Order: sequence, then C-alpha cells, then structure tokens
Amino acid sequence: MGDSEFLDRLDEYFQTPHGEGAAQNDPADEPVPSISELSALAASRIDEFAGSSADRARALLEEAWREYDAGRFEQALKLIESALITFVRGGAVDKAGIATAFYSAAYIHIENGSFEEALKALDDSEMWRDAAGAASDLDSSESVQKYMILKKRAAAHCALKEYAGACEDMRLALIEILKARGLNDPAVADYYCCYGRYLLEADRYEEAFRQLNSAISVYEGLIEKHGYAAVEHSGNIPPKPFSAVSFPYADLREAYELAFLACAELGWYGMAISYNADLKRHTIECGINDPEVFASIENTGGSSLMCVTDYRGALEAFSAASGLLADMPSSPGRDILLADAYKGIAEAAIAISETGAAETYLPLAAELYLGLISDDNVRPLRDLLSICDAYSNALDDHETTLKLYCRAIATAGERGVTNALYMGRLHYSAGLEFAAYGAMRGAREHFRLSIEYYEKCGRADLAERSRNEYVQIPDDEAI
Repeated sequence: MGDSEFLDRLDEYFQTPHGEGAAQNDPADEPVPSISELSALAASRIDEFAGSSADRARALLEEAWREYDAGRFEQALKLIESALITFVRGGAVDKAGIATAFYSAAYIHIENGSFEEALKALDDSEMWRDAAGAASDLDSSESVQKYMILKKRAAAHCALKEYAGACEDMRLALIEILKARGLNDPAVADYYCCYGRYLLEADRYEEAFRQLNSAISVYEGLIEKHGYAAVEHSGNIPPKPFSAVSFPYADLREAYELAFLACAELGWYGMAISYNADLKRHTIECGINDPEVFASIENTGGSSLMCVTDYRGALEAFSAASGLLADMPSSPGRDILLADAYKGIAEAAIAISETGAAETYLPLAAELYLGLISDDNVRPLRDLLSICDAYSNALDDHETTLKLYCRAIATAGERGVTNALYMGRLHYSAGLEFAAYGAMRGAREHFRLSIEYYEKCGRADLAERSRNEYVQIPDDEAI
C-alpha cells in the first residue's frame, strides 16, 4: 500500500463514525481535524523546529569565528562541532549550512597546520554542498560555494607538497568561479594567480605564465575601466561604486611578481623586465609611498638586468634600492632588501671590473645576511654562499672567504638551524675553500660534516660527492 493511499484511508477513518455505538459529534464541539490538516500542522512545526535549529547552528558558527579571530582555535573547532550537531538534530535540512560548517573547520585546520584533517573536512563540505543542489540559500554570502571549497583544498594539497592535486583542484576552482562570476571580477584574477602559483611549485612554468598573465589582464582591465580608485591600499579605501570591483594593491603586485618569476625560470628576461616596469608604473600611479615596496621593485629590476648583461643598468637599479633603505631603521624586511641591494651592487661592480665598489659593499651585505640567519629563514645562507664565491673567485681573497664560511657556520649553529641540505652545502663549500687554501685538516673535517648532513636529508648523490673529496685527503695530509 502506498503512502498516499494509507493517508487517504486514515483520513476517511477520522471523518466517519464506526459501529453502532459510536458517539455522535455535538454540533457545539470543535470539529475533529482531518489527517491532511494534522499532517500540514506537523510539517509546519517540523519546519519551524528545523528553521530554529539552523538559526542556532549558524549563530554557533558566528561565535566560532569570533573565537578564531581571538586566536582560540580549539574552542572555535568545538563550537563548529556543536553547530554540526545542531544542524543534524534539526533534520539536516540546512545542507548549505552544514557545508559551510565543514568548510569553516577546514579553514581553521589549515591555519593550525592540520592539513590532512582539513582535506577530510573539505571532502565533507563538498558532499553537503552538492547535496544542497540549487537551493536558494546557496546564493547567500553566508554559504560556502563550490569554488571556495576547491580553492581551499588546493591550498591544503600544496602545503603537503602534493602539487599535482593542488593544480587540479585549483583548475576546477577556476572553472567554477568563471561560471559563477564571469571574467571581469577581481576574485577571478585572484584564482588565476593562485593557479599560477601552484603551477610554479609544480615546475610547470609555461602554464603558470599563461595563468598569471590572465590574472594581470583582469586587473589591468579593471584599472582601465574604473581607474586607480579601485585599487585598495593604506592610502586609498575605494568608495562605492568601486567597492564591488576593487582589489588590494598587494594582489596586483603578487601577480606581477609571480609572472616575473615564471619569465625568469623560462629565460624570458625581456618579458620579465617589461613586467617589472609595468609594476613600477602601477605602483607610482596608485600613490604607494612605501620605500620597501619600491626597493623590492628596484632589486627585481636589477636582477633581471644582470641576466641580460646590462650591468650598468643593474648597478643603477641596485643603487636606487639601497638609497631608499639606507636611512630607514633596521627591521627584517628592510635588512633583507638592503642586503640584496648591497650584494647586487657588488656583483654588478665586479662585472664591470669596479672591484673597489665590490670590496666596499660585499662586507656590508654579508653582515646583514649574518644577522638574519635563523632556523625559519635559511635564505641568507644561500646568499652568503654567493658572497663567499665572489670573494674567492672574483676577488681572489681566500682568507676573507674562509673567515666568512666559518662565521656563517658558527652563526647557523648558534641559532639552531636544522636545514641539513643548506648546512651540507656550507660545509662542502668550506671544505673546497680550505683545500684550495692548503688547510687540508680543515678541508677534511668540513667534507666529513657535509657527508653527515647530506645523508641526514637523504641526498645520497651529494653525500657521495663529498665522500669523493674526503677520501682524496690522506690522514697524514690532514695533520
């Protein structure tokens, strides 16, 4: 018997007296409601309960975000769990709300470094988002969209160094947001940029260039249509009507910088120089007055000019960067940019045989890099290796080179640097320099240490290279 037939039978039963002794309704009494009326009443009560449950659940989500903003991640996750329980107790009617709750949990997991947990939550979010279908509440700004889920999943994959998964999810996210919002939207430019970043991580440089160029095209189209009033920065908060199409200057800058990097990896240095010039022009037009921003642009321009052997142009760019920063108070951001500028000046000076300038600026750069070494920042070690190479090969100053290697190794040890690959490189390069200087005992010890570090980071090939150097120095020579 079908449900409709069963309900009809019940309806008939309640409307018809049964048996001879059945009591007759008093006209003054209230009529007995039919089953259809009772069903409608029950349905309305269920809807009311479900609605109130959904409201309570969404209120819990709002409270969870307040806890997150206050830095209380665990409490925020507990509130999200309570919200999910409330959604389910209300009959799981608000599927979009449930999808949003799982997405919120994933967001916090990513910020907390729990990337596997984030992926699980995002899978659940996508499932409930799909179950919600074309429900009207999916258009609400309070509900998560599919492209948001895919973008966040791509971020989790990238954090786990699963670049293929990151690229695929970001590709799908880009398709979804293009369908939802069209091409002329700053959020679409951001998605192009994210896709390009993950492609760079995957060493897919030409594909990355195409996506990043698309991001730049969207941003430039918005600027052409709305002017620089649509670009958000500390000196400009776009009023309406620009607010709907505005975007941060930082996003525009990131797109150009990543495009520059893609061009550099592809050897397209002319294109890289052009992108850097466009970024400088946009930065001036936006009214940005941050010396560090302009110094970064000048350093990037100097590096690209070095690649096309325009050494005097590079020297001019690096000098401009150092001039912007020299009188600023010390800070990690300023110091790394100034160190890069000093190193750039020295390298450009060496290229045009102005060794006096190189001898002036190399030690200035080295001191800044030494001050920046930490376990979280090993980039200065790479630059110190480059400076040591310049001292040894360009200036033929082996004594200074040896002292700088020893200072870099000692500083890294004092500051708890655990990056075995960079420590291995430092010791291997120091070993070569000690051997060239005739200090065989020091050379042998550095080669030994480089073997240990390379083995620790799983680089058997580099460990074997160090071992080959090590065995060429007999024990009696190392005394």
